[in-house]
Amino acid sequence: MSRLDVVYRSLVLTKFFTRGWGKPDSLKRVFEFHKVIADRETCQHLIDQTYPIYIDKDEVSGECRLLEGHFLSPLQVHLPNIMPKEVETARFQMILPKKWKTKLKPVCVHLAGTGDHYYWRRRTMMARPLLKEYGIASILLENPYYGVRKPKEQLRSSLHNVSDLFVMGGALMLESSVLLHWCEKQGFGPLGLTGISMGGHMASLAATCWNKPVALIPCLSWSTATPVFTEGVFSQSIPWRLLETQYECHPEYEERIWKLLHSPGSNPFRLGKEFVRNYSEKVQQLKKMCNKKSSTDTPGNEDQENVKNDRISVRHSQSIDERPEMFDITSDADAEIHLKELKLQQSVMHEVAVNETQQNLKLNGTNPSYAVGGASPNPESREDKRIQRKSESSDGGKESKKPKPKNTTKENVQATKETKTQEGRGIFEKFKLPGKLNRKKSESEAQRVRHEYLSQETMKFMRGVMDEATFVGNFSKPVDTSLVLVVSAIRDAYVPTSNVPSIKEVWPDCEVRYLDCGHIHAALWKTNEFRRAIHDSFQMLTDKYHS
Repeated sequence: MSRLDVVYRSLVLTKFFTRGWGKPDSLKRVFEFHKVIADRETCQHLIDQTYPIYIDKDEVSGECRLLEGHFLSPLQVHLPNIMPKEVETARFQMILPKKWKTKLKPVCVHLAGTGDHYYWRRRTMMARPLLKEYGIASILLENPYYGVRKPKEQLRSSLHNVSDLFVMGGALMLESSVLLHWCEKQGFGPLGLTGISMGGHMASLAATCWNKPVALIPCLSWSTATPVFTEGVFSQSIPWRLLETQYECHPEYEERIWKLLHSPGSNPFRLGKEFVRNYSEKVQQLKKMCNKKSSTDTPGNEDQENVKNDRISVRHSQSIDERPEMFDITSDADAEIHLKELKLQQSVMHEVAVNETQQNLKLNGTNPSYAVGGASPNPESREDKRIQRKSESSDGGKESKKPKPKNTTKENVQATKETKTQEGRGIFEKFKLPGKLNRKKSESEAQRVRHEYLSQETMKFMRGVMDEATFVGNFSKPVDTSLVLVVSAIRDAYVPTSNVPSIKEVWPDCEVRYLDCGHIHAALWKTNEFRRAIHDSFQMLTDKYHS
C-alpha cells in the first residue's frame, strides 16, 4: 500500500454517509430500477435519441471552443423525487477545437472522481492537453451532488446517505447515454468514456448500457467499488457505528433490501439462525476463560457457572426470537433442532428459577433444600448439629440462658451489623452467589459478542449493496470489450484489488496497464499515462470500426 495514500486520507477531514443508509423506500426503488438499467436491452429504450439538450454558452477560449449546456436528468423522469431539487438538472461543459484537422471528430466524455467539483481540474489536467496532443475533444459532465448540483445542506463531497451513491451511479449512466446520443446527432465520432477513480468506475457502468462500440478507459478503478468502502483507506471515513445502529433498529433493511440483492448466500436471516444456535457455546467459552483463575474445586461451582451462562444465552435467544423470520422451519432437521432448543431453554429456565430460590433462602437463613421440597444435601451436617445440641444441653444450657443487654450502645449496634455482614459474606463465598461484579462481566461479554455479530452483519450488508450496485459482472458487457483499456495502480490503497474478481475475469478481452505507484501519486502526476491510454483506445476503435 502507498504510504502517501494513507497519509493523504488521514489529513482529509471529510466524512461520508453521515446520515446513514438512507430511507429503505429509496434504496428499494433504486435497486428495483437497477435491474432495469443493468440490462442493455431494456436500458436502451429509456433514452430517446432526440432527448432535449439546451446550450447556455458558446464561446472561444484561447485555442479552444467552449460550450456549456444543461438538460433534465432522465433518472428524475423514471424515478420522480428520488433526487434533491438541486441534483435534477444535469450540466456539462464541452471543449472543442476551433477547426477539426481530420474528417473524424472524436469526443470523450469525462466523469468526475471523488471530490472533483466543477470543471477546472478535468479541463486543465485532461481535456485541454488531450485536445492539444491527440486532437480528441472532451465533454465534462458534472456529477450529481457535486459542484452546482450539490444540495445546500451537503458539506463538500460528503454524501449524506449510502443511497445517494447509488442514485449518483444510476443518474450518470442515463445522462452519459443522453450525451452520446446528442454527439451522434451533432455528427461527432468516434465516442468514448473515461474517468479517474470513482469517475472511472462510473464510466465502466455507463458503457454497459450503450448499444454501440465505444472506447472505454477507466483509470484507477476496478471490477467493483466494494473494497473501496470496506477495506481501503476510504473506509476509515465512514461512521460504522451509526450504520450498525440503523441496521439494528430498522429491520426493513434486512426484510426488504436483501431480497433484491444477488447474494442470497449471505442472507442475515440464515446467519442469525446459526448465530443463535452457537451463541451459548461462545459465551460459555468466554466465561470459562474469564473465570478460570477465580474458579475453585467446590463441587457445585461449575454447575452454577453453567447456569449463569445458560441464563445469558436464554435472554439473548428470547430477544432474537421476537423476529420470527430467523426461525423459519423449512425441513424436518430444522424442526428437530428448533424443538431441542425449546426444551433446552425450558430446562435452563427451571434450573435458573430453582437456583435463585435457593440463593434467596440461604441469604435469609432458611434451609433451601426443605423449601424446594428436596432432601438436605449433607446428612452428615445434620448429625453434627445433633451432636452439638447434646453437648450444649450437657453444659446446662448456660450460654442460651444468658440475659440480653438492655442498654445497646452505638458500638454494640455497629459490631452486630459487622458480624451479620461477615456472616453474609461467608455465605456469599461458600455458595458462590453471582454478585453485581459478575453480572456486569456477563453483561459486558454478552454486549461485546453482540456488537461483533452486529458489526459483521453490517459489513456483510454493505458488501451486498455495493456488489449489487457496482460490480460490473451484474451488468451487461460492453458491445466490444477489446476496446476497454484499464489503467490501475499497483500500490493503490484506495481501490484494493486483491480480494475481488479481476477485471480480466469479467471482461477477458480488455487490456490492463499497471502503474508502479499509489492512487494519489497516479492521480496527480500520471495523467499523461491516462491521456495516452485514451488515445490508444480511440485508435483501436478507429481502426476497427471507422477506417
